Amino acid sequence: MRIICPACAAAYEVPDRLIGTGRSLRCKTCGHAWRVQPEDGAAGSPAPGSAAPPPAPSPAFAPLAGLGALPDPPPQAPPPGLSGLHRAPQLIDPPLPQPPDGAGRGDPALRLAWAASLLAVLGMGTALWLFRAEIVGAWPPAARLYLMFGVTAIG
Repeated sequence: MRIICPACAAAYEVPDRLIGTGRSLRCKTCGHAWRVQPEDGAAGSPAPGSAAPPPAPSPAFAPLAGLGALPDPPPQAPPPGLSGLHRAPQLIDPPLPQPPDGAGRGDPALRLAWAASLLAVLGMGTALWLFRAEIVGAWPPAARLYLMFGVTAIG
């Protein structure tokens, strides 16, 4: 069935089975809505004067899909290498080899670093003990820290 928009004269070819007993249509070109009744064997489009006035828009209004001067393009295939939701397997690097047992324990640089760290901690502890009176004089709240360990600041 050939349908022509009464507002802008855009022509559409719509199968009779989609019209049924009558259907509300909306023009893709100008947006005009009107009601189309099936033809009783007459060729051509319905006369613009015989069309009913456009109904008030309602949320249930659904225009026919594909009413356009040009047919809808066929769906495009995905680009090569992209097949839907599947993706190419990802390569995973093998785990790093484990060092042999006892490796790194006899390293003199590692032993020297540990010894230096222990000497630094012991030196800080000794300085906190020897200079406790000066520390409390410069920062009085430190007296509570010394009392917590059972040591008086002036001794």
